[in-house]
Amino acid sequence: MAGVKFSRVKNKKDLEMKRRDEVALKIAKEIVVKFIEVGRLSLSSFDDAWKQIHRAVRNSISEEDPEE
Repeated sequence: MAGVKFSRVKNKKDLEMKRRDEVALKIAKEIVVKFIEVGRLSLSSFDDAWKQIHRAVRNSISEEDPEE
């Protein structure tokens, strides 16, 4: 795969952070898709809505992490 860079996980904490980021992206995507499907979100407001939803999901995941 030309031009594709893979990041290496250096330790367990980095792995956990990467996994949380992936989960946050998946959850935020599902929320945004559902909002678009039911007409609560238009494509013209997608950028701002995505930022707000993704930030809220990331913050929720971080708040629930007992190790932090």
